[in-house]
Order: sequence, then C-alpha cells, then structure tokens
Amino acid sequence: MEYGTGLERRDGEDPEYAILIDPRAPKFFAAGHLPGAVNLRLPDVREDDDKDAGLEKYDRLIVYGDNPGTPVAQAMFKRLLAVGYGGVRFYAQGLEEWTRSGGRVETSELPAVEE
Repeated sequence: MEYGTGLERRDGEDPEYAILIDPRAPKFFAAGHLPGAVNLRLPDVREDDDKDAGLEKYDRLIVYGDNPGTPVAQAMFKRLLAVGYGGVRFYAQGLEEWTRSGGRVETSELPAVEE
C-alpha cells in the first residue's frame, strides 16, 4: 500500500520519519483530519498478516483519533504493536485538541464505494 510522504524530521533530511494514522471511519476522515494523515482502518491491519513495507519504512507510526478516548484509535495503536511495528506512538490529544489549539485540518473526498 502507498502511504504518501509522511512527516519530515525537524532538520528536513528524512521525509519518511513519521506517518500519521487516522483509523476513524472514512466519512469522519474526509470531513477533517491532521495534515498529511492517512486513513488506515483497523480491518486493514491484522495480527496474522506480515508487516506492510509501506509502513515499515517509517521510524514513527503516530496514531490518533478524535480524543484520548477514541476506541478505534486505541485499538489501532495496540494492533500495530501486536503486529510488531516499531516506533508506534499514540497522539492522545487527538483531533479535538489539535483544532482547539489552532492546528490546521485537511479535508478529502470520500473514497469511491466498491460495488
């Protein structure tokens, strides 16, 4: 799976330092998400699957939800750890705190429904 460019290190030398993972439903992701985040759903990451090379290239996998209590974000964080990914982090403040502190939010198109 292709995941985009990720977040750059502060020195700008490594564009694949971190990736933001938003596991919320596509309609919520499309309505607003952290800039550069990808919408990776819990069913797409199974404990018995091999690690995804697209995710493996990042030093940090940063999972977030709406707030610290978002169940799907907590579950994704635990799932990534269970699969064996290194550098998994949980951005507990989530989208609510991000926007409350003046952070920019991106929107996107809803994915096409497969028939």
